[in-house]
Amino acid sequence: KIKTKDMRKIEIIKDDLIARMDSLAEQFPDMSELSDLYRELIKITIGSYKLNKIFRDIRWSRQQIIKFYKFYNRNIKSARDMAEMLKAKRSYYGRVSSVIKNIDFLFLENARKTLQSFPTIKSKYKQVAIAGFPNVGKSTLLSKLSGSKPEIAAYPFTTKSIMIGYSGDIQLLDTPGTLNRFNKMNYIEQQAFLVVKVVAEKIIYIFDLTEPYPLKNQIRLLKRIREFHKPIIIYLSKTDILEKEEIEEFKKRFNVITDIKTLKTELEKWSKTSTPEPEKR
Repeated sequence: KIKTKDMRKIEIIKDDLIARMDSLAEQFPDMSELSDLYRELIKITIGSYKLNKIFRDIRWSRQQIIKFYKFYNRNIKSARDMAEMLKAKRSYYGRVSSVIKNIDFLFLENARKTLQSFPTIKSKYKQVAIAGFPNVGKSTLLSKLSGSKPEIAAYPFTTKSIMIGYSGDIQLLDTPGTLNRFNKMNYIEQQAFLVVKVVAEKIIYIFDLTEPYPLKNQIRLLKRIREFHKPIIIYLSKTDILEKEEIEEFKKRFNVITDIKTLKTELEKWSKTSTPEPEKR
């Protein structure tokens, strides 16, 4: 009876640990099924090599636990006295513990939280990024185009993540940051950079003549975005507080849209002539 009880104990431990490791693995996506954006995000924020190494460690640990169970189950079954049974059981617990300790569970938990913070890009929609300097009206434009209500305030850097809205079959992505050199960007700005570079099929670039950002700097950022070789719509925000002459002067320099209705019409015309990619995770 004692043998049967101890054999059942180590079987329960084996089954529970394997179930937990399998459940842990299911919480993470298969890298081969991910879009280019998510692979790049994992690479820069989590580390693809380390994440893959940990899951190799988990697979190895799973195999070892099964191997230990079979070995010590036989030892307990063939034990001739209580001392042999106790020795086999303790050895099993010790070896299983040493295998489990090799897995960096803290890293996996942090990786899981990081994955949850990624923007949800739905490739069945056509992707449009909204770009420009902080506080030029990106979140306000997103709200007007999609009806969503992102956090909007009269100070810069309000957007702390990729804000998302929808207009028909278009997914609109409000990208924070100014697209400085990649290694100088914070985590959210790196996400924004990759959204513009990898995901966006079209870009709405916002100029704001009322903000303290010099016009030459806004033009310089536009030139950087043009290096992505994506079609761009230029939109002038806050025209209700600009002088008419100032708007007309700006129009002479850029082919610019100044009202929401015209912008929506342009997006609708574009969406009818483009085809979204097949859905990816």
